[in-house]
Amino acid sequence: MQPETIAGRYRVVRAIGRGGMGTVWLCEDLVLSRQVAVKQIRPPEGESRADTARAMREARVAAALNHRNAVSIFDVVEQDDTTWLVMEYVPSQTLAEIITAEGSLPPARVAYIGAQVADALASAHALGIVHRDIKPGNILVGENDLAKISDFGIARGHLDLSLTQTGMMTGTPAYFSPELARGEEPDSASDVWALGVTLYSATEGGPPYPTLGNPLAMLSAIVRDPTPPPTNAGPLTDTLAAMLDRDPDTRATMEQARGWLHQVAEHGSTSGASQTQRFPAAVVPPPDDTEPQPAAAPAAAAASVPYTEGDQPSAMSGWTREETTYA
Repeated sequence: MQPETIAGRYRVVRAIGRGGMGTVWLCEDLVLSRQVAVKQIRPPEGESRADTARAMREARVAAALNHRNAVSIFDVVEQDDTTWLVMEYVPSQTLAEIITAEGSLPPARVAYIGAQVADALASAHALGIVHRDIKPGNILVGENDLAKISDFGIARGHLDLSLTQTGMMTGTPAYFSPELARGEEPDSASDVWALGVTLYSATEGGPPYPTLGNPLAMLSAIVRDPTPPPTNAGPLTDTLAAMLDRDPDTRATMEQARGWLHQVAEHGSTSGASQTQRFPAAVVPPPDDTEPQPAAAPAAAAASVPYTEGDQPSAMSGWTREETTYA
């Protein structure tokens, strides 16, 4: 049933979205005379009230992030034992809707959208905020491809992969990093992986590990199998390699990724910064008595060879050009 007002302040205009967590309403803020989006937070089956309360505390922390490429969180309110998240209203499509409608997107456009999202995420990581649920459905793309990442602070406890009270697994873990698929806690490195998979999906029309109707098999593939190479990423290939490094310790940081994405968006390559060597696709484990080396940047040398349609990007040793079908 549609409420008339929420928390005595937000007059409901219409429903603008529905998802696993509940309905999103377009509302009028009667105090500040502005439009807002109000999301009903419906806990997943089996989640305790303590889990929901923790998620709401994290949403309040995330409200401290003020970035033009992040959907602002204005308020968290309770009414009739229901939690509502009051957010900035952004007239837009999701990146998921764009991919569904258009299929593979040009690398420069993907880099432009990705750079904006990475800007917001790098700022969040600097504040100690981890998103935890980056995927095309959580990226809003408005006029002139202005991109904003949504659902900061509420992803914990609402991940795509969840266990119900009966132990059944629901959703798809397509954007999980290998370490997250192994059951480790999400962190900034898993955010980098998830954004990498999101951008991969935008260039290829689907994620590297299609669900095929079996989330458990997908989890196993994410943990075990090499990432299939992109065939449409062009100048984004090196950056995707850095973001999809299977080792979180040598994976690119969000700050590194944002710089490379801006270079591709603005220059069509990653040749505009102080990059001196190609990012290695496969990191060789160091001897036990040495420390792992940090990830290097994508190569300036790679950009010195003109990229043409059909060239095989060579940034990823072990990545071969093969046809991949996505479900």
